[in-house]
Amino acid sequence: MNNFILRLLIITVIQVLTYAYPLNDKEIDCVEKYNLNKTNVEMWNVQPIIPEENVEMLQFMSCYWKKLGYQNDNGEIDYVKLSEVVYNDLKKRFLSDCLHIVAFIVENCRKDINNDSDGLKVVKMWNCLNIYTENLF
Repeated sequence: MNNFILRLLIITVIQVLTYAYPLNDKEIDCVEKYNLNKTNVEMWNVQPIIPEENVEMLQFMSCYWKKLGYQNDNGEIDYVKLSEVVYNDLKKRFLSDCLHIVAFIVENCRKDINNDSDGLKVVKMWNCLNIYTENLF
């Protein structure tokens, strides 16, 4: 009996890790709009680093950021709005005022954004923000 429970537990953990988190309505809209592989998006959507060659995630991230207002229809990133989100996240995590850190992070990440496609801009920014914020302390 214990062997059965252990196997069931292992299968459950693998499924949770494989399928990640369910998508919200805006995310599902983007998956459907571009006819993307939902499982691929669910897996990569929770990762701190997204490969720049993952074409589906470039489409998904650009679509989702546009829905959130972090990127406009012309592909320009709204650095003010994005800075506010990063600031609120860091403030919750570290319980301190970190505006100067946010300004530093966003400004440095902004340097990596060139005349790339809308999706590549978003993924580069996402990756950079996560590298900085995950390695702060």
